Amino acid sequence: MTTDTSYVLVVGAGHSGSTLLSLILGSHSAITSVGELRVLGRHIASGGLCTCALPIAECGFWREVLGGLAPELGFDPFLEPERLELDPLSAGSRYGAVGHAARRGLIVALGQNALPAAWVGQRMMRRTGMVLDAACRVAGARVAVDSSKTPANAKSLFMAFPKRSRVIFLVRDGRAFVESTVRRKGWTAEASARRWARINEQALAMFGELSSDRMLLIRYEEFCD
Repeated sequence: MTTDTSYVLVVGAGHSGSTLLSLILGSHSAITSVGELRVLGRHIASGGLCTCALPIAECGFWREVLGGLAPELGFDPFLEPERLELDPLSAGSRYGAVGHAARRGLIVALGQNALPAAWVGQRMMRRTGMVLDAACRVAGARVAVDSSKTPANAKSLFMAFPKRSRVIFLVRDGRAFVESTVRRKGWTAEASARRWARINEQALAMFGELSSDRMLLIRYEEFCD
């Protein structure tokens, strides 16, 4: 793993403009945007598309990035995408109520800075760092943007690489978020509002004490202006 690349971690609720933000950042010659890296394995398995409009498994960029990492990973990510786990919270979803409780406990612990830097999830985060470094190498970039958005995922990666990571906390007006999720996902207004509040509260708990040179707060509406 190289140490001359940096990571920008976009954090916030979904439907808040992270795709637009990451695409604009990725247009810079020194920056490569990798999308929501935490779900990369799932997108490969489901035939998901890259922004180049090709399936990720057929995209030349991702073939070079992940194909070159296969020896270090010990498996071929295109043949066994389920093994490409880059989200420390993903395991909880497979174990019902017990897994959900463990997931919630992990989120609380991350928000309270109650986990040591060497906690077990860091092995998964080092793998994420390998992918980010490889993406920079293939793109000829110095900075990789991960727009996974989930506060706990970003905090885990930040803990693994504190000197190399910066955070962009992207916040959209709650009313616009509710309208978008009600219209596009069919959620109730109450459920949408609760999710908006929960994600932003988690982000503040995990990153609110960072100095301005480590975290940048962007309000989506101001960014569009």
